[in-house]
Amino acid sequence: MCPVKISKDCQAYWAGMVRSQQGKGVLLEFKQLGCYGWQFVPTIQKVVSPHLVAYAFEAFTLWLEPSQIEKIKGTLIDCEKDDLLQYKVVFNHPLARQHCGCGESFVIDDE
Repeated sequence: MCPVKISKDCQAYWAGMVRSQQGKGVLLEFKQLGCYGWQFVPTIQKVVSPHLVAYAFEAFTLWLEPSQIEKIKGTLIDCEKDDLLQYKVVFNHPLARQHCGCGESFVIDDE
C-alpha cells in the first residue's frame, strides 16, 4: 500500500507530465531544503534506480527512497490552480506545523 495519498486531479496532472516528458514515472523525494526545513521534490524519471520502492498508479509509477517512506507516511498530495490557472502540486504532511511564506517548505513536529 502506498504511504501517500494522491488525489485524482494530481494523478492526472502527473500522468500528463510523465507522458509529455516521455518518462517512466515520478520520483518523490523528501529533503531538508528551503527556508523552513523540509520540502517535497517530485521529478519525472526516465531512468530509475533499482533500490527505489515502486507504487503503480493507473497511468504512472511513483518511486520513493526506502529510507523516506516512514517520514512521509500519511501525506496527502493534491493539485490546485493558481491565479493564472496553472496547476500547482500541494503536499499536506500530517506532521507539518509551520509553512514558509510560499508554502513550499515546512517544519515537522518530530524535530
